[in-house]
Amino acid sequence: MKQLSNACNISKKQIIIWHNAIFSSTERSIPTTVAFHDCFSHNVENLGRVHELAYDQVLEDTHAAYERLSGTYRVPSEGYYVFTWATCTYHGNVPLGLLVNGVVKGRSHSRSNANDDSATGLVIISVAVNDAVIIRTHPDYDPHGIILSDKWQTSCFSGWKLN
Repeated sequence: MKQLSNACNISKKQIIIWHNAIFSSTERSIPTTVAFHDCFSHNVENLGRVHELAYDQVLEDTHAAYERLSGTYRVPSEGYYVFTWATCTYHGNVPLGLLVNGVVKGRSHSRSNANDDSATGLVIISVAVNDAVIIRTHPDYDPHGIILSDKWQTSCFSGWKLN
């Protein structure tokens, strides 16, 4: 640093100021990405009322916040998030809800009479650290049919934090 300041006629203090300005602004401008994307690796049958969907194939989870066995996403940092879920059904009727700490914040309903059908839900919501976000079947209806997840379509649950 001494050689640089002597050769360019720059003071050590100026070099430190430039260094701090460059690196501190770079660190602040890089957002921390929070996102997850989980799907079923197989078709799902025999759902009942108030059945929490546990998507078993974790394709992306930047903060290891999705609990694969329970189907719960634990919010790692507070803020506004986008949550979305897509459900494909075959010969079925599957109403679903997105719940945050047990409170319904969004709904979807996939109904197929003869073949297959799909439904997508999307919610933008402010959540706090450790809030529990789940997808579950409706409490007032017995779902029937098959949730599809195969080579033609995938049923998934995803979310990301808005920066």
